Amino acid sequence: MAVTGWGVMVAQRAGEGGLPRRYDVRPWDKKMMERDLRLTGLKRGQSDNPIAPPEFATNSIWRVYKKF
Repeated sequence: MAVTGWGVMVAQRAGEGGLPRRYDVRPWDKKMMERDLRLTGLKRGQSDNPIAPPEFATNSIWRVYKKF
């Protein structure tokens, strides 16, 4: 049982960049996670650089859906 629990914890942390899993993620948190993903390439990555990289101007979070 302990090995299985440890394996689940390792799998969850691998998906979160080595950090503990987030609980109670609100819409604001999701938007910040998308922004961090666009800036750094990691969902939980953060940057202290005040100037965004040039590719940040062209990538977008707008979702495009096809009409039926």
